[in-house]
Amino acid sequence: MGSNAAATAWRGEYCAAPHRPKSSCPSGFPGYRGAEIRTRDLTDPNGARVLLSDTLWREKIVRDHAEIATYRAEVLQAVSAPDHVARDPNFERRTRYHARGVGPSRWLPVVVS
Repeated sequence: MGSNAAATAWRGEYCAAPHRPKSSCPSGFPGYRGAEIRTRDLTDPNGARVLLSDTLWREKIVRDHAEIATYRAEVLQAVSAPDHVARDPNFERRTRYHARGVGPSRWLPVVVS
């Protein structure tokens, strides 16, 4: 399942919700500027809530993986209806979702922490 592209999203328990004050956000939350963050809210096949903010998409994912900039809908679909799901062997709270036949390569991997 190799690919040069990968997307990363945050689990719902992290500070991706626009209604949370900045002081309640973990220091590692990328892209938080104190402004409103529009967020895509979805559920994976196991019922886990996954949030993807516009800021995270733009300032982390697209910045690091420009080749998937036009595949946002496919990234969201890979989480909500993946072709393959695997736990990350190195990080307990990270899951890897994979969609087949979409994106810039044979498999579109999406990493959720």
